[in-house]
Amino acid sequence: MDTLLKFLVLVKMVYIVATFVQPGITAGVIETSNNTTENRNEKVLSLFSVVNFPNLECNSLSSSFARGTCLASSECQSKGGTTSGTCAAGFGVCCLFTTSACSSTVSNNVSYITNPGFPSTYNTAGTCTYTVNKISSDICQLRLDFITLVQSVSTNPQGCCGAAPTCTIASDSLTVLGKTGKNPPVICGTNTGEHMYVETGATDGDTVSLAFLVTGTSNDQWNVKVSQIPCSASYRAPSNCVKYFTGSSGTVTSYGFPGDTQLTSQNYESCIRQEKGYCGIQWDESTLTAPKDAFDLTNAAVAGQANTGDTPAGCIASYIQIPNGVVAATTGPRRFFCGETLGVDTATTTSPVTTYTVPFSLTHFTSIATQTATGPTVANGFSLDYTQLPC
Repeated sequence: MDTLLKFLVLVKMVYIVATFVQPGITAGVIETSNNTTENRNEKVLSLFSVVNFPNLECNSLSSSFARGTCLASSECQSKGGTTSGTCAAGFGVCCLFTTSACSSTVSNNVSYITNPGFPSTYNTAGTCTYTVNKISSDICQLRLDFITLVQSVSTNPQGCCGAAPTCTIASDSLTVLGKTGKNPPVICGTNTGEHMYVETGATDGDTVSLAFLVTGTSNDQWNVKVSQIPCSASYRAPSNCVKYFTGSSGTVTSYGFPGDTQLTSQNYESCIRQEKGYCGIQWDESTLTAPKDAFDLTNAAVAGQANTGDTPAGCIASYIQIPNGVVAATTGPRRFFCGETLGVDTATTTSPVTTYTVPFSLTHFTSIATQTATGPTVANGFSLDYTQLPC
């Protein structure tokens, strides 16, 4: 039995080393030793194994913080993390980093920023700001995943985010600021499930701030996963893309759409990675359950109609821009789309928009003016499905 046990330990250690040792990757270290003498007159079998495993994301045991970082137990503790399950075949722990206190600093990858008292809501008036430090000089971007983000939104102007004088009636908001001069738009309302990229800047000491403005008139809740992206990473988003999607198909929505409100003062680009073997992309309205509307912008000549053009002249208050988009039954490309249906000018039936212009992107613009549809309700924004087209 002793010989069999030693053999099984040896097999496991060889497997772990072969699986997890990856040169050039920072790793936690676990040392295991076992000295056995089979016979006093036989040579001693000594097994010293240093098991390295990459600090990749791992599945935690928490429902609120589903992903952590795989670290050695001692490293997780020294960095102020919390153990939530194991990883690396039991040689590592899934380490969670969370912070909720206003004015906190985040210095670990895969960290969660929550409102004070989370999962309870928060309504203390003021600005709750968090600072994110780069974990290394090779970090160029942050990805923010809004696991939960629920804030108020102003009704004057409709969809306005922030305090006076920007909004006549102040609303709660989130302002994200990097160091490159090109920042994401200020957002508000309900954005649970959305994400956002922000450039960090090239200097070692560059930081990114997340400022949650709370007016105290509503119950806010936020849980934001913060991931740091190396400059050399293959999954890094193109510069200045606020949203970034991969895969041959997916869905892009406007900020505020989960709460049925198109936000004002938006001007950002959603980028889609061109997959191998694909040369074009087609956009279409998502299939949603009524009365939810997948495309509800402004400037429809008649309620329910589409509005398109090669210039934004007819889409003054809001539009999406698809480079050289071709709509069924049109004689030429269209770039700007607004109104209350995605499709042919003045049509009330949606039509897909196709383009073979790369890189694939979709720009969303709204002015600071009141975002009012021609019907009895305010504009809701959009939810569009994309499908990449083979070459």
